[in-house]
Amino acid sequence: MAGSTARPFGWALIGCGNVGRSHSRWAVESPDIDVCAFCDINEEAASRYYEQHEGRYYTTDPARVFADPEIEIVTIATTHATHAELAIAAFEAGKHVYLEKPMAMSTADCLRIYEAMQVANRKLMINFSIRFSGATRAIKSRLQPAKVSNAQCMLSPADLTRWQWDPVLGGGPAL
Repeated sequence: MAGSTARPFGWALIGCGNVGRSHSRWAVESPDIDVCAFCDINEEAASRYYEQHEGRYYTTDPARVFADPEIEIVTIATTHATHAELAIAAFEAGKHVYLEKPMAMSTADCLRIYEAMQVANRKLMINFSIRFSGATRAIKSRLQPAKVSNAQCMLSPADLTRWQWDPVLGGGPAL
């Protein structure tokens, strides 16, 4: 908000794992964001983010984040199966939500999130940042539309043990 007299938005991160690292860096670098809290079920991870990014506090309890009147925006970067309940709770607390993909594990949960957003009159943004990046737009503008397409996924054996491959936590390989 260069030149603006408006105060920065209070921000919190729920989910202090690998994906949360980028969200934290972007928040800290933004003059429009006041980094308030870091939350994770792993207290050590929340504490580490708090120390690295100089938030106001860390916690293992999302309810503390939702109850904080200084926090206006909550970024949720947790396991996929927790997205719906956390996003709905954030909306019920009057927060805006920046949600990692996938939005939820089922269409029904996506609709519940949408309804909570509507009731709260707050904003929801799903992190589909790469598809809107300048590099992606430039590449797309130079490619001819595909007549036939296929998808491939290349993994190392270690990748197959990550939580994303668990059908309950992450949706499994066919997410």
